[in-house]
Amino acid sequence: MEVKICGITNLDDALRAVESGADALGLVFYPKSPRFVLPEDAARIVEGLRGMVPFVGVFVNEDPQRAILLAKSLGLDFIQLHGHENPEEWKVKEAPPLIKATRTTEEELSTLGNWSSAWAILVDGFDPTAHSSTGRPADWSVASTLGSLGRLILAGGLHEGNLLEAARIVRPHAVDVSGGVEASPGKKDTRKMKRFIELAKTLCFGERSVFRFQGGQKNERA
Repeated sequence: MEVKICGITNLDDALRAVESGADALGLVFYPKSPRFVLPEDAARIVEGLRGMVPFVGVFVNEDPQRAILLAKSLGLDFIQLHGHENPEEWKVKEAPPLIKATRTTEEELSTLGNWSSAWAILVDGFDPTAHSSTGRPADWSVASTLGSLGRLILAGGLHEGNLLEAARIVRPHAVDVSGGVEASPGKKDTRKMKRFIELAKTLCFGERSVFRFQGGQKNERA
């Protein structure tokens, strides 16, 4: 199973995440996040690992053109949306593949049908005061019903102690972890990253890849 290490804020952590076996790295461009990274710092991280791992830019209610411009200037591979974005505004051919995050609330789940063009769906925990890296588990029973929508990424409060149970219930194609592999907000812990990734790699729920493009089908979710 693939693993995305999110909330990367510095090149050292990025390098150690890749050495630990991460399949993708996430950079958060949401100023209210404790893992917010400035574009110039993100540029150094991406350049330092160019071609080694896919990068995901995480945005919350950002203007589509601004987000796409930043993603292209940095060379990001995916855009991850964590707010209440309008799907019609994101139907832009120039956009990198989109990962749409949803929390397991009735309101947010009801809008997923409008994101049929998204490359993948990410299920996160609910926190009324936060949009990403909430540290709260998703409702795994609800998340387990979303696999039919396509590529499924499970996030929300994951760590070494609950990964196996969460994966057994949800059966995602990939998992996304941030706080669960940190020494402090924005600073990763190498041992935690290695152990988490080792556990995830013992699991596989289908051959569908989230972060590796195959057969040129970069913009199709099915």
